[in-house]
This record gives sequence, structure tokens and C-alpha cells, in this order.
Amino acid sequence: MHTGPEMDDHKGASIGYVIVDGDLVGAFSLSDDCRTGAAEAIRELRSMGIKSVMLTGDSRAAATRAQRQLGGVLEELHSELLPADKVGLVGDLKARAGPTLMVGDGMNDAPALAAADVGVSMGLSGSAAAMETSHATLMSSNILRVPAAVAL
Repeated sequence: MHTGPEMDDHKGASIGYVIVDGDLVGAFSLSDDCRTGAAEAIRELRSMGIKSVMLTGDSRAAATRAQRQLGGVLEELHSELLPADKVGLVGDLKARAGPTLMVGDGMNDAPALAAADVGVSMGLSGSAAAMETSHATLMSSNILRVPAAVAL
């Protein structure tokens, strides 16, 4: 289902519609919450000198909602990205800032995980494509394992 900016409400939720035989019979909204501990993980990475950038296929409104949930800790926010867009941005980040670490768990993250200097997939919640293309897989859905792995 297409969920472009025109389908998002002011809170960053995507609105979906149920149509049966051409008649609107219902509507629903979908939104993601950030992983528990995400803001703390980003702050820990920042304390190590690592900047955090969000690359998402979600709408701008949804990405902005995530940034608010995280307390504004992200350095950059890029939304409405296709997998190839994520790869391009990883390349841009490498050229601009140096070595990159990409963390992802979805099929759409797989190409960017492979393009990063270090791609890390989240094993328990990740797609097979993400795990197969990443350089490392954390066998936990706990995002706080990322700064712990970097520290190692």
C-alpha cells in the first residue's frame, strides 16, 4: 500500500483504508515506536565520538516522530528512502565523515548494510537478508548491544 506524505497525519502515523467492492468500510493508522533503549544507545555511541544518522523508508512525518521520541539525539534524519537511496547515503557518509557503521534489521536495509564499512544486523528481529549481508549479527533485539559491541 502506498504511504506517501499525503497519507500521514500530523503525528507521523500512516493512515490505511479498507475498501470492499469500491466502498470505504474502515480506516486504520500504523506507527512504529523506537526500540527501548535507542536514545541511550545513541548517547553511548556519541560518547565514543560516533555520530548517529537515521536512514528510513518511512515518511518524513514518521521519521520526525521517531526523532521526537529519541529526544532529538540524531545528528541527521533521512526519510522516504528506497534501498538504493540508503546505499547512496552510506556512500556519501563514508566520503564525508569516514568509516561507517550501519545498523539495520529489515530486508530494505540489506544493501546498505553491505555497503557500510561495518554492517550490523539485529538477529532476533532481523530479516534473513539483513543477517546474510551484514558483517556481524547481534543475536539480541536489545539495541544497547550495539554500543557494547563497538566498545569491544
